[in-house]
Amino acid sequence: MGWLLGVGGKKNASDWIDCRFNTITQLNDESGNNRQFTQRNGGLTVTTTNDINGALRFNGTGWMTTVDTFGLLANNFNISCEVFIENGSGFYSVFLAQRLNSTFIDIEFYSLQDGRLLVNIFFDDNTGFGFVGVGAAIRNQWQTVEFKRVGNVFTLTVDGVIADTQTINKTVSSVSNGVLNIGNANDSFSSGTCTGSMRNLKIKIG
Repeated sequence: MGWLLGVGGKKNASDWIDCRFNTITQLNDESGNNRQFTQRNGGLTVTTTNDINGALRFNGTGWMTTVDTFGLLANNFNISCEVFIENGSGFYSVFLAQRLNSTFIDIEFYSLQDGRLLVNIFFDDNTGFGFVGVGAAIRNQWQTVEFKRVGNVFTLTVDGVIADTQTINKTVSSVSNGVLNIGNANDSFSSGTCTGSMRNLKIKIG
């Protein structure tokens, strides 16, 4: 059983969500869309563990999901955030996903134990593609991750540097429930729950 949090701010029409996750804004969505969260398995809070100004704390057990849903489909989109995945986090540490379970996945962002950042995206013809953000990164540091689609071009950028770009003329699958999972792979049961922090989550659709 979860609870709802969050209030709206000034609206930017293209933003689906805009959360800075600091000690002042806490879990508030500043896009003006008033996106709220359901806390799972103890949930997440803003702490100063990895940022003196505060950041969303991944505690290794809890996570949260958005109440509202969205589909990427054939839309242009831009998903970005800053993440700090700690050395002690699991081998497969998911910080963002639209995924019910290992069978029903639309998109997932994760860090591997060797520090590589990856984005897997799946399409409605039952194919998928894995974008590799960095070949040999180091955990325990802040990194900015951006994944976007413009037309049929998908691009993964890490710390302002394009890491992978592909032209794929396909529609993103919509087999998950459309909920965004933050700090865990799956919507309602634990898998890939990570340890670390997140700040400046922003999603634009269209």
